Amino acid sequence: MSEQNSPYLLPVQKASHTIWYIAVYQIISGILGGVLAGFAFVTLLFAFLYKKGIKIEGLSDGIDNLPPVPQKTNRISKADAIIGIIFSVIFTIIFLVCPQIICIAFVKNGVGVYEPLFNLEYIRQTWYLILAFGILGIVRDSVKFIDGSYTKRVMFVTIITNLIDGALTIIWLLNDKIMNPNFFEGIEQLFGENTEVISQVFIQFNKVFLAIIIFALGINCIETVIKALKYSRNK
Repeated sequence: MSEQNSPYLLPVQKASHTIWYIAVYQIISGILGGVLAGFAFVTLLFAFLYKKGIKIEGLSDGIDNLPPVPQKTNRISKADAIIGIIFSVIFTIIFLVCPQIICIAFVKNGVGVYEPLFNLEYIRQTWYLILAFGILGIVRDSVKFIDGSYTKRVMFVTIITNLIDGALTIIWLLNDKIMNPNFFEGIEQLFGENTEVISQVFIQFNKVFLAIIIFALGINCIETVIKALKYSRNK
């Protein structure tokens, strides 16, 4: 394939001329922006639930009218649910706004440059999948936050969102266009030519990343189903 027709040429050239401290600034800005957006989302969620008159277990009722406290093994930490929501927002913001921060920095021709791990053009083209990942995560953790325990609703929502999440992740990560081929040039620059093992790991990074995500989603589903069924029998 010629340089003119290469789908990677434009984003890689842009990324390669951004020096490392700008990348660090973008990382910090992306994380802070994501945290603030996450807290803003949680605040808006509280306001929406209050306006609609939806009661949140353990928060909306008076002290005398509190429902029985779920067994410790079946309780879902409000903090964990909020952290999950914030993480989903941060993930979405980073991949939609500054995916180039996931990169390798090295010196080329005496100039400090970096190459992103992912093909930026492909990331921009699949923005709707990234947005879907964020929405699925927010929905899943919002239901956990509202219920406060492993209810059947939490179980069904977790199963459905995880299945959709897994299917979309397979579509997203198994596309040959997702990896930036120029990233491996940076690997060779940093570690020398005898870096076959390291190069092979990064060449297969999308598949390794996919395996980790599918494993995590599967474990999350199994844990939620077991606890929800156990909780429903003990009610």
